[in-house]
Amino acid sequence: MEIYQLRQGMLVTFQGETVRVEKVKQKRLIVMKEDGRRWDVWPQNLKPAPEGATFDLKVEAATGLTLGSAVRFVASNRNAVTNPGVFVITGVRAGDEYQMARFGGDGGRYFRSVPATALEVLSTADVKAALAYLG
Repeated sequence: MEIYQLRQGMLVTFQGETVRVEKVKQKRLIVMKEDGRRWDVWPQNLKPAPEGATFDLKVEAATGLTLGSAVRFVASNRNAVTNPGVFVITGVRAGDEYQMARFGGDGGRYFRSVPATALEVLSTADVKAALAYLG
């Protein structure tokens, strides 16, 4: 497919799966799979979705996220393995994307553009346990 044929919200086929176009950039685009993962792809790798195709997001977005909310990556997200621990929302980006930093600091490092589908809000007990761990 050509980039000029694609619009946000369209259903297309990528790697044999029906995906939804999230954002059309100048040369590439962002598509979302049904499990909530986002891919940055070239339009040449996409095909039109079959007639009657549907897109059912199997992951629910975290709700109640505000600045200062304590969160962690959901278990199905690849970052949950490489970046365990508690994070704090430090900024709200476009739509349902957030900027966050590790609770207690991590040498000034932070995550940008994390979708709400990759996060879960922590309970008060989990936050207290994290505070006790940090001393």
